Amino acid sequence: MKKILLINPPTPDDRKFTRNIGCAAESKGSYLLKPVDFILISGILANHAEVSFWDYVSSKKPPISRLENDLDKSKPDIIIVAMIDAIFENDFNFLKMLKKISANSSIYCLGDAFIEKSNVELVLPYVNGIVANPFLLDPEDFVNEYEIKRNPGLFNDNSFKLGNKKPVMVEFSPPQHHLFDDEFYKWPFAKFSRYACVTTVWGCPYSCRYCTAARFPFHYRPFENIIQELEVLKSLKFRELYITDLSFGLPLSNVTSLLSEMKRFNFSRSSYFHPNQFSEKLIDLMSEAGCHTIIVGVETSNVEILKEYQRNTSHDTTKQLIKYCHKKGIEVCGDFLLGLSQQDKHEMTNNIALAKELKLDYASFNLVAPLPGTVIREEAIKKDIITNTFHEYDSLGNSNILSLGKVPSNELNKIRNKSLVQFYMIPRFLISKIFSRGSLGKFMIQSNNFLRMFLKAFKTKQK
Repeated sequence: MKKILLINPPTPDDRKFTRNIGCAAESKGSYLLKPVDFILISGILANHAEVSFWDYVSSKKPPISRLENDLDKSKPDIIIVAMIDAIFENDFNFLKMLKKISANSSIYCLGDAFIEKSNVELVLPYVNGIVANPFLLDPEDFVNEYEIKRNPGLFNDNSFKLGNKKPVMVEFSPPQHHLFDDEFYKWPFAKFSRYACVTTVWGCPYSCRYCTAARFPFHYRPFENIIQELEVLKSLKFRELYITDLSFGLPLSNVTSLLSEMKRFNFSRSSYFHPNQFSEKLIDLMSEAGCHTIIVGVETSNVEILKEYQRNTSHDTTKQLIKYCHKKGIEVCGDFLLGLSQQDKHEMTNNIALAKELKLDYASFNLVAPLPGTVIREEAIKKDIITNTFHEYDSLGNSNILSLGKVPSNELNKIRNKSLVQFYMIPRFLISKIFSRGSLGKFMIQSNNFLRMFLKAFKTKQK
């Protein structure tokens, strides 16, 4: 069997970045999401190659100084390295070093950086190809390195095509979760610190233009295929799952069958959820199958702004969803955006009032970033705020803070920090968490994350 090595490179100053094609960002707290695309690939290639994973971000990271010697000993036939847009210069330098010291290995890469042609052009001289879509990766063609153009999950030129939104069913072997079983990875909405990532769909059926996933196709796994993975996770004694779908709940018939089967596993779990998918029946099934937390995109108090970005939902729908979730014992986190060009200071501060009105259990206030493939990026380039490469922005704002409208970067940072204080540092919220009926483990995980969230937010750069 050929040897395939997956590498998660070091990050600047050991910052906690998640590297994936559709979800790449710096952790706002002490948590860190597992490398979802690598997890998927470990299953897709399971019966075709010997897969190993080197993580230079985790607690068990090997010394980078030994990289050349370690590569010489392991002699991988193929290396896949994760690279993302938010720290592209850091990751590109690692790739160049890797190319220099691993002449006998074929090198591929993946990450959100390669939605942009400018980044693709930079890396092509150093790689054999780029993984565009793990769900469409043909394992036999990949391992045997046949013609890349016949493999729908790969490309090696400037023709990165994400496809359409028509659902496509894909199945593959269960991921090799033991390779990613590191206590360093944490999820803030978990009841148990040791958790596993399960992906039932890849891509997103929605088209919100401020989001990278708006351009992604939509593929899903049949529920029987996911049940096989859950059996493996049960044997590995995992109790906590994070369903990594960008919006859990589709296709509905497949999800209904999955949830009915999941009841017997007694997993504790959380996931993202689009308000437009709300139905009492679906929430009932999710609750019965162990769901304790969902994350929804509220984004902004002004729904007219949302419509401009093709996010067609209403706050009334979101209110109904949250009310019914609370009835079923499910907590809700709301995501908000700060810094859209249409937002003024008053509109952004209204998000706090909306978060309280919705009775959210948690709120995440995200600084707008020029993510690859989004209209935000197009606008930032058009206004000469950023160039095509090495701009390094993300929603935490630890490197740079993007100002597209009338509110300057330093004010955006202040609004975000004020939002955190006004939502979290109030007696009602603190008391509710202290006397929550959740597990002690969940309380400890969240306490640690709240502390780190505030420390990071108030250390971000004042531009």
